Amino acid sequence: MPKTRAQFDRIAWRIIARKKAPRGAKAGSSRPSNFLEILHWMVEDDDTFQTSFHNFLDEFYYFKRASFFRYEPPTEFTAQQRALCAATADYLCRRFKLRCPKWTQKPEYILSQEWNPLGMTNRRKATPEFKRHGILYPARALIRI
Repeated sequence: MPKTRAQFDRIAWRIIARKKAPRGAKAGSSRPSNFLEILHWMVEDDDTFQTSFHNFLDEFYYFKRASFFRYEPPTEFTAQQRALCAATADYLCRRFKLRCPKWTQKPEYILSQEWNPLGMTNRRKATPEFKRHGILYPARALIRI
């Protein structure tokens, strides 16, 4: 039985890595499959960013394709949301060995003031891809199983 968060996280990421889309399923047919679709869900379905973002992650974990990060986050998102999207793309592309889009390194996706959306008290636990974008955020916050 796992005893530490790190052990639980390793198990969770292994479960996510094994997830596969059902045969014949198409990305984006039931959940957002890119950042533009997150905005669409927010507007059309009156969802919050968080709900739409989580639905996006659920969809990504079935398909694990770089095409989910083809489009930059819309300018309608806040600077913090846009930086979170860029950092998420960086992290997930590295984790699943996908080609990371170049747009994630644009200065507009790096916050000038550090953002701590989860109130982390230990900066060292923040994931490097998120820190580079000025966000204190652990990769474990992306786990959805």
